[in-house]
Amino acid sequence: MKQYFNDYSANVIPFRVNASALDVYGTDMKSLWMQWSEEQKRIYRSDQARIAGDGLTERRRLTTTGFETTSPILSPDGSRIAYLFEGPFGPRTIRVLEVASGRVIATHTVNTTPALSWSPDGRAIAYADLDFVGSFALLSDLYVWDIGGGARRITKGSRLKAPAFTPDGRTLIAVENGAGRNRLVEVDPGS
Repeated sequence: MKQYFNDYSANVIPFRVNASALDVYGTDMKSLWMQWSEEQKRIYRSDQARIAGDGLTERRRLTTTGFETTSPILSPDGSRIAYLFEGPFGPRTIRVLEVASGRVIATHTVNTTPALSWSPDGRAIAYADLDFVGSFALLSDLYVWDIGGGARRITKGSRLKAPAFTPDGRTLIAVENGAGRNRLVEVDPGS
């Protein structure tokens, strides 16, 4: 490889990749590419056969709304998926889909498309959202949405994002942005 780049950089006429390949490898770039491509196909076919031998899970389409359907996260018990949806006409929403039936069972409107985190008991979702603080500041704060009810704002003007519940559900770990730097912080959702 080093010899190829040394030869190529010594060319007086630029973009002569094939000339350097012929000088160093005795063949042109297209032939080298085809050889590499065939080697990769053999490797990947072997991997595919091995993985298929272990049994593949069939894929199943869960949503048909299109547009921006992103950031899926599976509930702790595996029965529901929370995801973000943004369509052409309505507001951005967090949606909760029941996997078995394929039905959306809950929605909650948000201003941005945040990262989501299920509480360990599967009753709530933590997220960060942008909102006005004072007249002009648009800052990110933490919220917890009780799936059966409303959302509760946890912080105000804290510049927090990407919350994640701890395994015991008593604390949120979030990213705090301030003075051009990020750091991890603990937040008590109760206080």
